Amino acid sequence: MSSQTANNKSQAGPKLTRKSDYPAWIAALQFFALSRGTWDEINLIMPNPAKPSRKFVSAADIPTYETARQELVDRAKKRVEAWEKDISPSKGKRPITEPTEGQIYAQLDTALKQFKIAASISAEERANYKETVDWIQNTVDPEIMSSIQKKCRNEGDVSLRSVLRMIHARLAPSVMEPMIRDHYVEF
Repeated sequence: MSSQTANNKSQAGPKLTRKSDYPAWIAALQFFALSRGTWDEINLIMPNPAKPSRKFVSAADIPTYETARQELVDRAKKRVEAWEKDISPSKGKRPITEPTEGQIYAQLDTALKQFKIAASISAEERANYKETVDWIQNTVDPEIMSSIQKKCRNEGDVSLRSVLRMIHARLAPSVMEPMIRDHYVEF
């Protein structure tokens, strides 16, 4: 057994196999997801985000010489616009719009440092999200998970929120169940 598999199994929470397991399972999921920073994305009580809240950094986001130069040019154009609107007699000389090589390389260096930080954060977020998905996979009965995933694929929404919505619809006790059970206990 690999260390990754052993690690996943050791992190597994209560098994979700029937309705009576759901309250403990969802509480354990909430604890797990909160500790990974993923709860806000999967919390079914929260409104569904209009678009994914995570933007993972990819190779396409690596800054280039041209993007660094263009960013400096855009900033310079804004300074020129502000200079042209300024009517005070002491506004000084018109700002230069074309950056120097040194300015471009300094901007590129800063952008690359920011990219490295964002890539590191993105990798950590991606790992946390995957751990949450793995936790759910390891704690939900395989037959239940398989049928829910199939239904999600058929409906064209395989997001983790969609999977959790279907788990909730299928296994969460209804509000009436405790009242009905209490009613029959009285007799």
